[in-house]
Parts: sequence; C-alpha cells; structure tokens
Amino acid sequence: MSEENNEQQETTGGGTETATPTIPDRLPDDHPLVKSLEQWKAEAKSLRDKVRELEDGQKSGQNELQSELETVRDDNTKKDLEIARLTAALNHGLSADDLDLLGTGTAEEITKRAERLAERLSPEPVVPSSVNQGGNGTAPQVSGEKLAEQIWSRNRI
Repeated sequence: MSEENNEQQETTGGGTETATPTIPDRLPDDHPLVKSLEQWKAEAKSLRDKVRELEDGQKSGQNELQSELETVRDDNTKKDLEIARLTAALNHGLSADDLDLLGTGTAEEITKRAERLAERLSPEPVVPSSVNQGGNGTAPQVSGEKLAEQIWSRNRI
C-alpha cells in the first residue's frame, strides 16, 4: 500500500513534488490584460507626445518673447536717442537741419556736441574794423592807460 500512497501523493500533489501550473511566456493578444496594457501604453505615449509638444511650444514661445523683448529694447534705445537729440537741439537753439550733426552716442555726448555746435553757430560779437583807420583789419589792442594818454595828448594841442 505504500506504493499506492506514493503514487497518490504524486498525482494529488500531497508529496514532496508538487505539480505547478505552467505559465505561458506570453499571453494571447486577445487577452483582456494584454488589451488593457496596450491601451495604457498608447495613452502614455500620447501624454509623452503632448508634454514634448508643450515643452517645445514653451521653448518656442520663450524664444519669441525673447526676440520681441530685444526688439522693444532696441526701439526704446532708438527713441531715447532721438529724444536726447531733440532735447539737446531745443535747449541749444539748433534747427531741425542741425540734428544730423549731433550724431549718435549717449545723451551726454549728444548734449556736448550740441553745446559746441551752438557755440560755433552763434554770432560772434561785432568788432569794429580798423581797416578804414589804416589798420590791418583786426581790432586794436589798446590798454586803458594808453587810451587815456592818447585822449590827454589830443586835448593839449
């Protein structure tokens, strides 16, 4: 009877050797778990693609904003330069024709150029010419003492 018990234990799994169910290496494609896994993979891929699109769009948007910011800064700098030129011309009595002569640079540089240009364009004091009196066309250089002597010497005669 012991042989029968051994055989029964082997077939019923009550002995040292147990019969394990075999697990297939792969489930069939129509299995509900396989279908569910495929759906999750597709959804994960779709979400990764959306994240990638958003990141690319964000980078693109940041690049566009950076470019727009640079354009606005350039325009602002140009406007500040034009304001500096107009202010300098107005403050120093220059005409619109003189604006090109002020050039570019900082507001301080433009103001200095406007000052120099205004000095050059301002009428110089009129000095009577001494050509008619036998001079060389320059204003006579006479000190106060010499002038007083000349006046006294004319009155003595």
